[in-house]
Amino acid sequence: VTLTPALVRNTPSLSGHEDYVRASHLLPGVDGGVDGLAGLYVRGGDAGQNLMLLDGAPVFIPFHLLGAYSIYNAKTVKSAHLVKGRFSARYGGRLASVFDVRTREGDLENWHAGVSLDLSQVQVNVEGPFRKERGSVLVSGRYAPSAFLLSPVFKRTYFQDTGGKLETNFYDLNVKANYIFGKKDRLFLSFFRGGDKFEEEYDLE
Repeated sequence: VTLTPALVRNTPSLSGHEDYVRASHLLPGVDGGVDGLAGLYVRGGDAGQNLMLLDGAPVFIPFHLLGAYSIYNAKTVKSAHLVKGRFSARYGGRLASVFDVRTREGDLENWHAGVSLDLSQVQVNVEGPFRKERGSVLVSGRYAPSAFLLSPVFKRTYFQDTGGKLETNFYDLNVKANYIFGKKDRLFLSFFRGGDKFEEEYDLE
């Protein structure tokens, strides 16, 4: 199943951010688990039985903030496919599904840059050619300084008896470069880094 940009745009999401994993919950046989969070359970399978890929590399923890957001930045996605069964043996070791996401290579003609800011996160995107019509680069980063809108949910579901002040944030960075050597030869370099913080502060008297 191909997750089209139109499907993702029309899917309800936190703070209006497009999320490919959350959009997949609209497909038959797919469930998100805890209401409001972006888990992935396909045809009764466990979350660990899915193979989550980013540019061909497996991602073992594909979510931020315990499932509130996925690590797939919609601004960078070129294609997203969910295989719910009968997948090739090269995806061995997984029983439920394969979620395969490929990122864009960047504009080969012109440079573009953009910044978006809202109550939950800030996002910066830059892309353009380092050699016109031959090589390009795409850089996109997200940072959420505080998930204060979600803190009451986390306190009720995961941190009920702790009593401290909960601090949360996350970030991720996508970088992709590509160079076209000829009609049949192209080199891609893809980099991803992300992290989350859950920390509680206590006042001891």
